Amino acid sequence: MLELDGLIGEWRNLGRQHGFGFVGEDGDPFVTAKVRSGLLRSSGEVKINASLDELAAIVAALLACYLLICRNEEAASGAAASTTAVCS
Repeated sequence: MLELDGLIGEWRNLGRQHGFGFVGEDGDPFVTAKVRSGLLRSSGEVKINASLDELAAIVAALLACYLLICRNEEAASGAAASTTAVCS
């Protein structure tokens, strides 16, 4: 849960095309973030609703990036463990 400027949002999966985001009580995301991972590098994109002030937008963007990095590392370590189990 994230509370910024009176908005309360829950981190959710928004679907394959849209990535993840903080979704408000009204069901609309006020922060969206998605990551693209390749073999050697990853990149991502974060979009912030214009209704957030500058400080709230920075906090929300940093938190979204952190959560995506954690998720990406979990997925990579899970894939590495699966590969190790299959190869041994």
